Amino acid sequence: MGGAGFTVAARLDDELRRWLRCEESLLVEMALTHHGYGVRLGFNLTWASEGVLRPDLDSREQRLTIEMRGVQRLHMEGGLSQRMLDYPEAINWGLSEVSLLRAEPCAAGLQLQVLWEGERRIVIDAQSASVIGPDGVPSLP
Repeated sequence: MGGAGFTVAARLDDELRRWLRCEESLLVEMALTHHGYGVRLGFNLTWASEGVLRPDLDSREQRLTIEMRGVQRLHMEGGLSQRMLDYPEAINWGLSEVSLLRAEPCAAGLQLQVLWEGERRIVIDAQSASVIGPDGVPSLP
């Protein structure tokens, strides 16, 4: 699996911007890799271009994968309401719809922030990252 590699937060952030920061995309995968040395995040992209939703959202996934390597910190805040805790069967795909992704520098090298509206978030501090776009789909301008 190829993709662009990053060790500088500003460059990773530029790449995330090219993918519209995955705004309103769905987090469909989060997995530890290489015995916990890494974390893989998969997002089903929602935008065909800025302001235009993909017409095939219900029938086909377009996955953007971010691989974090040399992970020093993995933090997730659920931000679940009391209603969600009381009625988990009522939770749907909307819980996985992220607001945006951004990257910032940190002591480990770079920090990836996956942010939702409210308190829900994932923060990963790592040495490096790679971004792999969906096959046959160019990044957005």
